[in-house]
Amino acid sequence: MVSDYRNWPELVAQQLNGKSLCSRFSLEGTGASIAWAPKNAGCASYAINDVRRAPLTNVPASLDADDGNSIVGQLQRAAAEGWDSRDFLLVGAGYSQVLDGRTTLSVISGMGAASEPTVIANLITRLERLLGTSALNTRLPSSQRTLDTVVDLYMTAQAERLADAIDRYALQKGVTRVVVLNAIPAYLLVPNDPAWLPRLDKWTRSFNTALAQRFANHEKVRIVDAHQALKDQMAQPQQHGYANVTTPACASIQSATPCSAEALTALPAPADSTDKSSNWWKSYMVWQWVDSSSDFTTSLHRVSQRTQDSLAALVMAEIAKAGWK
Repeated sequence: MVSDYRNWPELVAQQLNGKSLCSRFSLEGTGASIAWAPKNAGCASYAINDVRRAPLTNVPASLDADDGNSIVGQLQRAAAEGWDSRDFLLVGAGYSQVLDGRTTLSVISGMGAASEPTVIANLITRLERLLGTSALNTRLPSSQRTLDTVVDLYMTAQAERLADAIDRYALQKGVTRVVVLNAIPAYLLVPNDPAWLPRLDKWTRSFNTALAQRFANHEKVRIVDAHQALKDQMAQPQQHGYANVTTPACASIQSATPCSAEALTALPAPADSTDKSSNWWKSYMVWQWVDSSSDFTTSLHRVSQRTQDSLAALVMAEIAKAGWK
């Protein structure tokens, strides 16, 4: 682990008001349940970021229902406490949807092709809760329901639900400056079979497209296309200071658990790294793939600090372009 690791919302908050972010979730009790912490009088900065819902089938049928620890649930809680018109709302989106897509492919791969109809049926159940049966039948008739079309619509519906939540729980409550970082490439978040990447990338783009269309030309919302920006960087890594964009730095360690700064620094730079210094791992785009099924974001870092710095720079550039700073 790296003690001074900072996510992009922390970096942006520091640049906007010189203050660090405060956590709104805390682990409580022997079962380590996740609780929404009260506002800290000494803190002025919070952020909304995506966490995985457990179980995944627990999709509320409307925005009126409590959505737990999900990104929508966080927006609900923040709105209940009240916004300040001077607030910036930073939204990191798409993480749980990328995991849903990978889980879908993983289940079918593990259980065989015969499991695909069951997987599709489970996704249809979620879509019925997100869209309603009538709207689902209109948008995707039963005769057109394949794994790809169903997941594609599921991603779109999730983006629409997020957009509805931003509108209802932020914009309609007086927030005038919202920045949404769209879903970054799936490769950077989870370990993938190369054969899965085209599908995961397509589904991720469906989520991002629906989100962008919803807020196109919206004066109070800016969408940062981190997905395309990082893909551009991956195509020309050395121009952006990356020594490796294809292999996680922690792949050099037999066990991923002790993947610490000390352990990586002690290892010689891999043959495929263009950086041969003792800090070779700092110039990797991905440090460690972590496929966690927990309800809350794991403490292990997926993307490198250099990548987080790049995401923060993209957000700050969009804020400046909007004239908000």
